[in-house]
Amino acid sequence: ASESKILEKISALNQKEFDNIKSDILATAKNEVLASETKVFEKINSIDKTKTAENENIKREVYSLKDALDDLDTKVKEFEIDKFAEKGQQGEIIRMIDLLQKSIDKKKYDIPERLVKIRDYLKNTEIRAYVSTDLNKQLSKIENNEENKFLVKEIRDNIKIFVD
Repeated sequence: ASESKILEKISALNQKEFDNIKSDILATAKNEVLASETKVFEKINSIDKTKTAENENIKREVYSLKDALDDLDTKVKEFEIDKFAEKGQQGEIIRMIDLLQKSIDKKKYDIPERLVKIRDYLKNTEIRAYVSTDLNKQLSKIENNEENKFLVKEIRDNIKIFVD
């Protein structure tokens, strides 16, 4: 009987040792998993920051290209204004109105300049009714602005409609 008690004690000790070893292994494995998770999350965050920085650079480049295209479009319209002016065609005032609209929409500083050119054009030229409508649509967007009020009035006073 004492032999079986000794075997039980040995078995209990072995079970206790086994449980302790198992606990140690589980704790070590858990710590290694946590450390690995931390490394993975750090790597993901690093990649995210890199991608975010790359995306910001791409956005800046896209905006820069859009600005360059917008400037090119403006230059083309200014060239067309000169071309239509040489031929005495209504395209001249139509392009002026296009550029005024662009300046208004983008809140550019050159609105007064554009208004002066339109006013000077209208002093000596009649325009078609639809052109007058387009012009008035743009003028109504800025007529309450103190800086532009006088020029808007002058332009409206100078509009003469061409009748076929």
